[in-house]
Amino acid sequence: MKIKTKLIKLFTNRGVYILLILLVGILSVMGYVTNLKNVKTRIADTQSLSVVYEPADEEVELSDTPTALREENEQASAGAVASAAADEPEKVVFMLPLQGELGAEYSGDELVFSQTMQDWRVHKGIDIRGNVGTQVKAAADGVVTNVFGDEMMGATVVIQHVGGIETVYSNLQIEVIAELGQKVKKGDVIGGVGTTAASEIVEPPHLHFEMKKDGIHVNPFDFIS
Repeated sequence: MKIKTKLIKLFTNRGVYILLILLVGILSVMGYVTNLKNVKTRIADTQSLSVVYEPADEEVELSDTPTALREENEQASAGAVASAAADEPEKVVFMLPLQGELGAEYSGDELVFSQTMQDWRVHKGIDIRGNVGTQVKAAADGVVTNVFGDEMMGATVVIQHVGGIETVYSNLQIEVIAELGQKVKKGDVIGGVGTTAASEIVEPPHLHFEMKKDGIHVNPFDFIS
């Protein structure tokens, strides 16, 4: 009797386990079937898609584009260089208008004592000493823009050069050679050393030489080579 009871309990417990195993198997099969259907549906949807290709209206030759751009850039660069060269003012090399001993120097804004006027004042140019009548020459190519007699600086010639530079030659002899409007070359004789400058009359005979850049006095030695 005890043996029969044990067998019944054993089969009863095994039956429960078997049912659980069968249930898990059925659920697994159902999940697999469901996934398989989803995969087939996605494949079908993908195959139903169509790609429309519209050719470009114009064909672009990519191999020619870099060359064209490079040539265009080179031409633009060459044009810019040429334009910059054209805009750059011509460089003028000046010479001393007279060879001789240097007297009073350019003082800029500094006051210097004048032996003639017996006071302190600026000296706007340089004095180059020479015998009366010694030839005075144009410091560079230019045009004579003024010939006049100044009460303080005597007989004076003004020459305009390129680049906004102007040279002034004073204390010349009264018999000035240069004429108003005359085009001169560097080294052309424009007059002679004189003693006509009342403000420098006690100084030995000399040329008083000034230089201006855009209307402002500058040191001539900054431009003379």
